[in-house]
Amino acid sequence: MEQEDWIQHLAEIRKRLIIVAGWFTATLCAGLYLSPALLRYIKSQPGAGRSSGMFFPLRTGR
Repeated sequence: MEQEDWIQHLAEIRKRLIIVAGWFTATLCAGLYLSPALLRYIKSQPGAGRSSGMFFPLRTGR
């Protein structure tokens, strides 16, 4: 490959990494912003008090 081909490939990779990092940052911020309201909504639903908060408890109660 020629030098110019490598530079074009590196430029495209840099562009794609910047786009991915931007989307990752945006979705992370949105998730952190919305998570308290989402958790309040989930906890307010009927039957929410019956859960210990763990999907896989350490003990099975035997």
